[in-house]
Amino acid sequence: MNEKTLTVSNVSISGELGNYVKVVDGDYILKPVKGVKDVAFGNENIEIAVKVELVNKYDGNGIYGINIFPVDSKGIEMKADNGADLRFGLEGDELDKLLKGEVGGTAVVSFQWRGSDKTRLNKIMTETTTFKVVSPDNVVNEE
Repeated sequence: MNEKTLTVSNVSISGELGNYVKVVDGDYILKPVKGVKDVAFGNENIEIAVKVELVNKYDGNGIYGINIFPVDSKGIEMKADNGADLRFGLEGDELDKLLKGEVGGTAVVSFQWRGSDKTRLNKIMTETTTFKVVSPDNVVNEE
């Protein structure tokens, strides 16, 4: 399967993370990759690298549980045929490093969808036109 370029602007970031970062408008590539096969996820993976900018100083202890959800041309979050979400999980520690940095700094943050269902993979690769970022609402700050 081929890569797909998404041209995005004004990407929604819900939850606590939206107070501190924004997705930089531009082109992003959905890229199918073969992962290490495991029982939980299979090995049909898709990754996307997203450039984010720190817009407000962060002084907390980290924001966890951050995911990307694919959105279709109607602006609707895409779901699998059985209603399951098609979330991409955050990979690496680039976002943590950015949150500890200075306002105006940027980082390229990677997200990956892992699965074994080629129907879901094909749906993501053919129907996604943009994405939204979701993070938890309540984060405990260090005191």
